[in-house]
Amino acid sequence: MDLSPEGLKFIKQSEGCSLHPYLDACGHLTIGYGHLILPEQMAAYRNGIDMITAERLLKADLKSVVAIVNHTAENLNQDQFDALVSFVFNIGQAAYLRSTLLRDLQSGKLNLVPDEMMRWIHNDYGKIVVGLMNRRAAECKIWKGARFRNHVLDAYQFVRRGKSV
Repeated sequence: MDLSPEGLKFIKQSEGCSLHPYLDACGHLTIGYGHLILPEQMAAYRNGIDMITAERLLKADLKSVVAIVNHTAENLNQDQFDALVSFVFNIGQAAYLRSTLLRDLQSGKLNLVPDEMMRWIHNDYGKIVVGLMNRRAAECKIWKGARFRNHVLDAYQFVRRGKSV
């Protein structure tokens, strides 16, 4: 299965794009659409990137995420797949591979996935991050079949500003 165009749009909106290096909510050096900068890449990205490079990095990063979701989760519909790709892209593949969420998926307990997603709202220091909480809420809505209609993306933008729906 592939990430849908709506799923890609959701991830782009969720991540935002910065053409210059920045620290994400967990303090990781990042550029573009949430691309983690490895120490050996710092020199290449020190002065920033252009939109073409940001798009290229995102597509390269998503390729491995899509592959791992396809390898670990079966019988998902497109909404569930897109929500899970967004989630895994955000928390990282290593965290996903050791998560209770993955065990639930592989046990066929798809109904438990949204609750497990909502557990991933803390930064690396244990502090709740409102942006993560809101992203998880939007991913849960998508998982449950909201299907990326404008009202879902509008609702996500609304909760990103710190309000609830």
